Amino acid sequence: MKLNVALIQLQAGADKEKNVEHACRMVEDAVSAGARFVLLPEVFSFVADASLWRDAAEDIPGPTSSRLSALAKKHGIHILAGSILERRPNRRKCSNTSFLIAPEGDILASYRKMHLFTVTQPDGVVFDEVRYTLAGTRPVVARTSMGPVGLAVCYDLRFPELFRLLTLLGSRIITVPSAFTAFTGKAHWKVLLRSRAVENQVFILAPNQTGRAVTGVRFHGHSLVVDPWGTVLAEGSEDEEVLHVTIDTARVDEVRRRLGALGHVRPDLLRRLARVRPKKHDLSPPGER
Repeated sequence: MKLNVALIQLQAGADKEKNVEHACRMVEDAVSAGARFVLLPEVFSFVADASLWRDAAEDIPGPTSSRLSALAKKHGIHILAGSILERRPNRRKCSNTSFLIAPEGDILASYRKMHLFTVTQPDGVVFDEVRYTLAGTRPVVARTSMGPVGLAVCYDLRFPELFRLLTLLGSRIITVPSAFTAFTGKAHWKVLLRSRAVENQVFILAPNQTGRAVTGVRFHGHSLVVDPWGTVLAEGSEDEEVLHVTIDTARVDEVRRRLGALGHVRPDLLRRLARVRPKKHDLSPPGER
């Protein structure tokens, strides 16, 4: 199955309405160029000091999801709402939640980011998700007309066990909407995305934010599409843009026939991993990405 995909690379700020309007215009541009699956980056609707996240959070379904659902239905396309801050009733913290919208406008699946990070950059800028957001508790694979799509978000990329589980649950495409920082992006972004694709013989679609946020954090850009062999099919720049590529999902079967590594997975090792209590390592700063 050939699929015209568009990854939207943008710079979000603290004006949520302005951000959503900008994102919707970029979705329209992507559709005009032929895209049938459009992906937005992590926290595309709001980037500001973490102390403001709770007030900016909203329900899903809610105002932002409704606008994107209307767009998906209008054009008959899939839209990945990279992530937004989701309000959690009776909870002090919000969730960083990604959701996939069907061509009919329905939300097919939503995923709350499981791995949260805290980082202090060399320039002293601090980014602390742990303090303000709740970690998700379950992996999510959406059943779509494009095939099974696994959902992940940004810092999840550093945890290969999640991607292996998404693959064993049937994923042929895994989405990784991100706000990956320039701090480690030059060294780690591409190698991690290619590794997750090669290990699991899946397509990886990773739209990333770009530019410098009002908080001082600079995002890496370089949105990426990687095929199941680890070949980079498309890579963005450091500017706002819509990155277009056509993928052929039959490539997944071709690669898996060529190299049958997934058939050699050791379930006993995975079960052992589930029983191991992680040791605390004396690393500083924790959770760099």
